[in-house]
Amino acid sequence: MFNDVRTKLQRLHCETAKVGLKINISKTKEMHIHTPNNQPLLLNDQQIEQVSEFPNLGGIISKDNGGADRDVAERIKTARGTFGMLNTVW
Repeated sequence: MFNDVRTKLQRLHCETAKVGLKINISKTKEMHIHTPNNQPLLLNDQQIEQVSEFPNLGGIISKDNGGADRDVAERIKTARGTFGMLNTVW
């Protein structure tokens, strides 16, 4: 499985280079969920940063159980802040 990910990353790098695109290593992150393999991914001999959580489309994806608890808490926090700003309007 890990070799499949590594192969697909290399193919993505090669195909994007053909049209002048480049993968930004500093913006690229990797997360291992429910796997004993913790080998880092490498692209052009540079290691891709491993993270335990990251924001995605307004939510938070986390290593522990997909991050549903953390994601719901963040969404409630955001909603409270928005309603707080609307309080003066109402």
